[in-house]
Amino acid sequence: MPHQILLSHCHRDKGAANSLATLIRRTTLNQIDVWLSSDSRPEGGVSPGERWFDSIRKNLETSRCILALITPNSLRLPWLYFEVGYAAAKEGMDILPVCVGIDSLSGVPHPLALYQAYQLRDAESANDLMKRLCSKFQVPYDPEMAKVVIERCMSEMQAGQTAESKEAAPPQAALREEIPSLPSMMRHLPPGDLV
Repeated sequence: MPHQILLSHCHRDKGAANSLATLIRRTTLNQIDVWLSSDSRPEGGVSPGERWFDSIRKNLETSRCILALITPNSLRLPWLYFEVGYAAAKEGMDILPVCVGIDSLSGVPHPLALYQAYQLRDAESANDLMKRLCSKFQVPYDPEMAKVVIERCMSEMQAGQTAESKEAAPPQAALREEIPSLPSMMRHLPPGDLV
């Protein structure tokens, strides 16, 4: 029976979360299974018609560890903290924050900063994470065999971050496009309204 872990993430990070889950499953030859609500596999995630909160709670109960995917999208979202808090209250459940797209581990807020976090930046850091995760669950790990899977995962994550950053316009730019400038607004006012 595989060891189960739950991957807590922001829905906007589902691409990175699915890549990380695939990395864990493939490098451990499915000896560690990852449950995540937005699992892209047909058999994964919340089943059609299932109450999503019940599904998350059930999988929190059956997991031995929670991976908290911390990104600029999820850093301040309460749902991640709810799931981690649930895990913290459960005896014997480990919490492992994994940072993607965050410049420094010092940027991880409390209470997540109380746990040893991992910065997932490149193949070397992914290899280190997998060694430690496999050691924790006493699952054999072969870094040479995992190399191709790790490189693909990191490439997918970096491509996803680049695409997301291109999609998201800075708030100031969006406001400038939506709100006309003061001089252009004044041109449309009748002369008597400028007092």
